[in-house]
Amino acid sequence: MKLSSIWKSCAALLTATAALSMSPATKAAEFPSETITIIAGYAAGGPVDTVARLLAEGIRGPLDTTVVVENKAGAAGSIAADYVARSKPDGHTLLLTSLNHVTNAVLNTAQKFDTEADFAPLAIISIAPHVLVVPADSPIQSYDDFLKKIKEKPGTVTVSNSGAGGSPHLIAELFQMKTGTSFLSIPYKGAAPAVSDLLGNHVDASFQTLGSVRAQIDAGKLRALAVASDERSPFLPDTPTFVELGVEGLSLDSWYGVLAPSNTPDHVVKRLHDAISSAVQDPDFQAKISNAGMQTLTDSNPENYRERISNEIKLVRTVVEAANIQLQ
Repeated sequence: MKLSSIWKSCAALLTATAALSMSPATKAAEFPSETITIIAGYAAGGPVDTVARLLAEGIRGPLDTTVVVENKAGAAGSIAADYVARSKPDGHTLLLTSLNHVTNAVLNTAQKFDTEADFAPLAIISIAPHVLVVPADSPIQSYDDFLKKIKEKPGTVTVSNSGAGGSPHLIAELFQMKTGTSFLSIPYKGAAPAVSDLLGNHVDASFQTLGSVRAQIDAGKLRALAVASDERSPFLPDTPTFVELGVEGLSLDSWYGVLAPSNTPDHVVKRLHDAISSAVQDPDFQAKISNAGMQTLTDSNPENYRERISNEIKLVRTVVEAANIQLQ
């Protein structure tokens, strides 16, 4: 054999050996290999869109790639979720979703995807607890006053929420179940009209996400009576939680989180989760989330996110069946 042939054979062997030894690391390093698109299931300007755009900005650096947001509004987020569920599971198409991902699993029987099986949870970005509020000039000065009034006049006190089947409606129904009370729950087509009628004293009280009423609370137009979270909100340090007031099991925070299609490779899930964790730990990111009326959740991971979705589907199903809630 000629010397040149020997050298060619050795070079080929070395190249093949290097390729074999490097292949796992090379494959892992291939992500991301293109632009990452975050699909937001609501129109621009809302809280889901806001969190999606803040997240896109926050993970560009850690992932060293372009990250864009695409809005696919409709069906309370189900159109966007269906799109992502059918996307290539390579980590380049993600879903920014909310608690509606859970409520849709129970209420939207037309969905063509499995809320749990068709997605790989990455992390919850932020949460916004629900709060019970009354007009500032209301004779209801405290939670005890509210409880006394709904017990004295069952079914007559009016409580607005932002829509049938939405999380404020579910919280209102769950509250009645937990306390054995009854009031007139009035669904509106969104938080804005529900809060507007509350400010106009057309209804007595309202359950809303804190982000929907924080500005009015800070301005002294609404009074917060209680917060539906395990701990007091840093935005309302003087407002007790329902747990403190003796009402257990009322936590159903409005959350905003990221999902990938199921079967996304483990190393891609880890890379994405690490990038998200880096973003939510950043003080500037936290400040922007705070300005949007939410607080970051810094300890979320794929495992506890998946467990949360499963547990909340069970809770929502219990409330929906007990209250006979249906989508309008």
